[in-house]
Amino acid sequence: MSMIETEKASALRQLISLIYDGLLLIAVLLIASAITIPLTHAGIIKPNSPLLSLYLLTVCFLFYASFWVHGGQTLGMHVWHIRIKQKDGSAITWKQALIRFLSSLPAWGILTLGLIRQFVPEKIQANYFTDWILALSPAWLLVIACIWLVIDHWENSWRDKLSGTFMVMKQ
Repeated sequence: MSMIETEKASALRQLISLIYDGLLLIAVLLIASAITIPLTHAGIIKPNSPLLSLYLLTVCFLFYASFWVHGGQTLGMHVWHIRIKQKDGSAITWKQALIRFLSSLPAWGILTLGLIRQFVPEKIQANYFTDWILALSPAWLLVIACIWLVIDHWENSWRDKLSGTFMVMKQ
């Protein structure tokens, strides 16, 4: 018989597994970006093209969704004994994975914006952001994103409700 999966995974455990997965995702994105270098140098794709951003976002989705749909765990989730499943205990579908992924983007977008505002020089930011974004405090963006991420990983979060999934502990 398989491991018992009854206890809901805590927000802290989920967030720590996200850090593991984030490191892996950075490596995957570096490889995915390297693939585009010949296209950007040849002028086929502009470096700041929305197409390039959509490609990298798709890579992120496929990274998470393929693990979630096939086995219910990313590598970070496996290390921290967490599994994602449907309410009836079955594996999640690609549609559920997409809903779960898309509903997490606002928090990750705010976090990314906060990190950019904090660590990228203002001179570079001025080329890409409007004045109202430049007026936002990096510290407040980071605080808001972190609070959102913690709340989003509590039991019965809106992400879980929208996608019909939830995270459990593998004991």
